[in-house]
Amino acid sequence: MESFIFNNNKSNKKQTMFANIAALSIIVLQLLGQLNITGANSVGYWNHSLQEGKVTLAKGSRVAVAREDFVQYMWSSPEACNIDTLNMKENKYITLSYYKGKDKGCTVDLLTDKKDEIVFSAVLKHYSGDGIGGCLNKDDTNSNVLPFAYSLTNEEVKKFHNGPLFANGACPDCEEGCVKKTGLELRWTYLKGPSGREWPLLVTNPIATKFVNFTAGKLFMENILSPSTWEIVGTRPDPIMTRLLVFHLLPQTASRKMTTKVEDLVTGKKYVVENEHPNGPKCDFLEISFDKRNYRLLTVSPITSTSKKPTLPTQGLPIIQQKTAPSSKSATKSPSKTTITKAKTIRTSTTKDSSGSLLLVVIIVVVVIILVVIVIGIAVYFVSRKDSGKKEKGAVRPNK
Repeated sequence: MESFIFNNNKSNKKQTMFANIAALSIIVLQLLGQLNITGANSVGYWNHSLQEGKVTLAKGSRVAVAREDFVQYMWSSPEACNIDTLNMKENKYITLSYYKGKDKGCTVDLLTDKKDEIVFSAVLKHYSGDGIGGCLNKDDTNSNVLPFAYSLTNEEVKKFHNGPLFANGACPDCEEGCVKKTGLELRWTYLKGPSGREWPLLVTNPIATKFVNFTAGKLFMENILSPSTWEIVGTRPDPIMTRLLVFHLLPQTASRKMTTKVEDLVTGKKYVVENEHPNGPKCDFLEISFDKRNYRLLTVSPITSTSKKPTLPTQGLPIIQQKTAPSSKSATKSPSKTTITKAKTIRTSTTKDSSGSLLLVVIIVVVVIILVVIVIGIAVYFVSRKDSGKKEKGAVRPNK
């Protein structure tokens, strides 16, 4: 699936999104509502400064080129996205992996030459023996959901972690018209045709709003995030890619479960939005890829890593991901619990070694004291015996 999100009508602040789903159809959305930002705001993973629609990059910002640059970014914080670093030279895409263990979402800063559009590809992967059928079920649109957002300040994206922004502060039934601002999400399910043939189906819809169908034509949708990128002022790491795209993969709590029939997804019938959020993805990995011809990962130099390492899935981890671990002291990317356990083990071992050393010192000191006492005792004994012998000789000497 390849999606195109772009702004083609600045005069009335309408945006259009094209989505080509498995070469089946094209969706054209007229998105109303522009994200107006005034004053200085912190944006992106590296906390760049945004003011009046223009961004000044953080000190030390540079383009990630080598595999080590991507690995350093991933290990810089638990909030970093997991990026496929296998065959970096041959790989033409920056691929972000989304999985169940990543429960807090993540953020990437991308340099781009695109002004009013966002282009990416989406892929679902599953490595278990039962294949895609083991994690992709018919009529189930809640098991593999990938919510995302873009063009948000760091304060705004925190609010999106718990769902869309509602006009009246709350919207228990998620009725149409009450959503003030929302991101988008991808949902995977599958269809079964009249001939019995089955194939995966990827649907795109605004979070907690009515469904966007796949039929040709235009649908007017309000309050979807504007697909804008920000012009970079000041130092620019790349002379061609002079704009910044801040892209967020949101946690499952940002989405809402929906109930509908698979047939309704094709006809465009609205689904019922529930209050509960999904608890997936059920498949191993959901991926979003950006073409390197139009996007570059932005990092900083030097990077100060946090003590807490990012959490990766412990089960179903494919070989392709295991090979992306850095070749440093930690040979594999371990879950945070494992790292903590190792730290505790080291501390416990150190305590035992210290106690053992102290005990050894005490034993040595005691032995030395005992030896000294014995030596002193022997010396005193012989001195006393010698003095006693002299006295005895003096006592038996005859008088002349």
